[in-house]
Amino acid sequence: MNNLKGLIVYSITMMLERMSFYAMMSILILSFMEQRGNSGDEAGYNYAVFYFSIYVSMLIMGLVGDIVNRRKIIIAGLLIMAIGYILYFMMSKESEISLIISGVFIVLGLGAFYTNLQVQVGDLYKNSFKNGAMGYLIFYMFINVGALIAPYASIYIKKEFGVEAVFLFCGCATFLALALYYLVPVSMETEDEFRNKQRKAVTDDIIDVPDIVPIKENPVNTGYGTDKITGLIFLALLVPFLWSAFHQTGLIFTFYMRDFIEMNGQSAEVVQSYNPVLIVLFSLIGVALMYFFVKMKKIHSIFLFIGTGIIIVAAGYSIPAYGLANITDKLSYSYAIIPMVLFSLGELFITPFIFLGYYHFSPARVRGLFMGLFIILSAAGNQLLFLYAADYEVFGAPYAFNKIVIHILICAAAVFLVWYLVKRLGSRRKNLEGGN
Repeated sequence: MNNLKGLIVYSITMMLERMSFYAMMSILILSFMEQRGNSGDEAGYNYAVFYFSIYVSMLIMGLVGDIVNRRKIIIAGLLIMAIGYILYFMMSKESEISLIISGVFIVLGLGAFYTNLQVQVGDLYKNSFKNGAMGYLIFYMFINVGALIAPYASIYIKKEFGVEAVFLFCGCATFLALALYYLVPVSMETEDEFRNKQRKAVTDDIIDVPDIVPIKENPVNTGYGTDKITGLIFLALLVPFLWSAFHQTGLIFTFYMRDFIEMNGQSAEVVQSYNPVLIVLFSLIGVALMYFFVKMKKIHSIFLFIGTGIIIVAAGYSIPAYGLANITDKLSYSYAIIPMVLFSLGELFITPFIFLGYYHFSPARVRGLFMGLFIILSAAGNQLLFLYAADYEVFGAPYAFNKIVIHILICAAAVFLVWYLVKRLGSRRKNLEGGN
């Protein structure tokens, strides 16, 4: 696996930033209420505005990264974000304007950093689907390591030093991420260098032929690029629809554990905390298996992995659906643990490969913009989570879980259909280009 140095640098940088971000988010509402004197409604409103602003920033800064030097944008983002955390720590009890200034710094920094680093991971492996898949798996594993550390760090610091000290911790961790990213440069081909090299050696392993062969050299191009366009549009439609059901793991699945599971003294939060641990474990196993046993040379292979992950998630939701259909008393603890294992395994097939798909299906010149769009679509799907919570309360848990299983299986069927379409369109385009 080539470019391992770059992947490790990017992964640890992201881990440190995610650790900072999740630590901050875990105490942000508390900070608004205890330090700013906000009421519950005011704190909730400020939290929502802050979160929404982050997604808008990611979209805009992704486009900025497409236009100017992406590495410089990432460095600037980390620096601005770290300054924002430190400002919040220093001025958390000052005027309202101090909160706004520090919040703007954090939002702009997050937008500049997060979207563009996702694209840079893809840039490391633009000429190999298999290496790209392993790269995003490892990268996603480090994201979950950061998410795993964050709540424990936040709880300890808040207990020992106070709420505002968490922001100092976030600032220091972000400065550390900045130092690593800045001091360990990663050599990488520019898009023009990559395209010029590929023009000299067009082989079956090329993954970006539509971007490589100029239109003037390919006058008969009826199927030109339709496989990539189809894949991109489908992923854009799939993400919010799938997320609105899949991410019920943190909502009605928690209600289900509270209401129907004999938890043996454990809390639902403890079971939820197994998710990042399982993802890290499965990532290590998955990378090893992929390295030795998996061949992945064609763009349509992405959908096979995503579809497999969706089926695994559907199997996870079918367990509570089955248990609730036959319930006479509290369900055993295994009815919570086994689904969580399947959710974590399925997530590993879905999320990294959706990132990989978005990278390769997006137009090369505006990948940052499209990665930002993907993140916004993910947020839109998460905004629809309340629909199943309403089903749970109004129609009952069995109805809600049966509906989720059907919902997710529809997604799986659609994914395999698009896999077939993209495969056929890619073959058609290749034949047309070969005839010229």
